[in-house]
Amino acid sequence: MNIAVFFGGRSCEHDISIITGVQVLNALGDGYRVLPVYMKDGGFYTSDLMPDVGFFENPNLKKATRIWLIDGSFYTRKGMLLLKKETPDVALICCHGGEGENGVLQGFLEYNGVPYTSAGLIASSVCMDKSIAKQLLDGLMLNTMPSITVSRSDFEKNTNDVIRHVSTFLEYPLIVKPSGLGSSIGIKKARTEDELKAAIEVAAKFDEKIIVENALENFKELNCAAYSDGRNVYVSEVESPVSWHDFLSFDDKYSGVKNGGGKREIPANIPSEIRDNVKGITKRIYEDLDMSGVVRVDFLLSDDKKLFVNEVNTVPGSMAFYLFEPVGISFRTMLDGIIAAAIIRKKEARKSRLYFDSDVIRNFMRGKSPKHLQK
Repeated sequence: MNIAVFFGGRSCEHDISIITGVQVLNALGDGYRVLPVYMKDGGFYTSDLMPDVGFFENPNLKKATRIWLIDGSFYTRKGMLLLKKETPDVALICCHGGEGENGVLQGFLEYNGVPYTSAGLIASSVCMDKSIAKQLLDGLMLNTMPSITVSRSDFEKNTNDVIRHVSTFLEYPLIVKPSGLGSSIGIKKARTEDELKAAIEVAAKFDEKIIVENALENFKELNCAAYSDGRNVYVSEVESPVSWHDFLSFDDKYSGVKNGGGKREIPANIPSEIRDNVKGITKRIYEDLDMSGVVRVDFLLSDDKKLFVNEVNTVPGSMAFYLFEPVGISFRTMLDGIIAAAIIRKKEARKSRLYFDSDVIRNFMRGKSPKHLQK
């Protein structure tokens, strides 16, 4: 079976995606013909050197081959000729943020008829936008932190009014973050109006939409993941990342990334009923949002034991493999499962009719079309 592993892309999380991609390339091993697909500057590149992360320390794309995906197959170019190189059976998406996680790559693969392992186009785009995702989670009657969405253009034009509005409806301290980024990039905590202004200015460098939400002072962050093999949904162990900061920084999340990230408490030291609740909500979100691939749900647990859904990550770092190992599911088993699920979804999609035969064109040519179609 041919597996194309996509990673990189135009995103602030580009480097983390490389690490995830390399981890997956090395975990697939026997049984698959694996094609690395590195996304860089709007193009696709491949090389036998890419399973070694050292290649990307100072990448020389002259040592790689530029490839194009056309009608479901990859091609190389020789002069004016396009030569078929590979036809992938499944695309395994390891992109974090940007076009690789927000639905753009998913839509491109669907257009090319290539099954893929991540959440679908709609779920990917919705979950990538934290402001929209919050509304969806609220609609599922799940607890989220009170928040306000600020637009960069509105903030630039009416700075004082925006600060006043946020300060009126939310209580300090506040967390400020770009709506469409992950990995804690651009996130700041604000305890005063001056700090709020500075925090929004930082977040606005990364996104047009900025989320401002109430911050918990004493809390525990909890993470739980789920995936489907096309038949069953499997839920991971619950972890609690360990940090001394008000929130997990980029370095907290990705120091020691070979083992899935920074310091972690797995399983999380929480009461069994809270663990069961976290697992139950994770599975419910996965099923209700019609997810596929591996999805990690991040929670906040207040000191009075109230649980909040913080974010839904449709392509989690390291594919969250380290969360499944404690429940007896290996990295390879999980990858086998999401590949199988992608193939099943593709077969199911083929059952739906994409075209509908009608007499609209014939009637239009004969002047029998509805008046609103006639000039």
